[in-house]
Amino acid sequence: MEWIELGNIGELETFTHIPVMPATFQRHEPYTVAIARLKEGVRVLAWLKAVKREDIQVGMKVKLVPRVTAEGMLTYELTPV
Repeated sequence: MEWIELGNIGELETFTHIPVMPATFQRHEPYTVAIARLKEGVRVLAWLKAVKREDIQVGMKVKLVPRVTAEGMLTYELTPV
């Protein structure tokens, strides 16, 4: 198996804002999920954080940031560059 090291900078391809959460996400505020394409061509799906909904634009540069949830799970967020 060959490994490819990925960077963390990409471009936002699409997004959607979720104002009504499914039952398992009721403890969260409304959120935005997005798909970004990293420089290496890989697409990633993650929550988009640290940006106002009205400022989100397809094509904006984003950074993929690892986070650990309160439950100890590894997850990723996209933030504007």
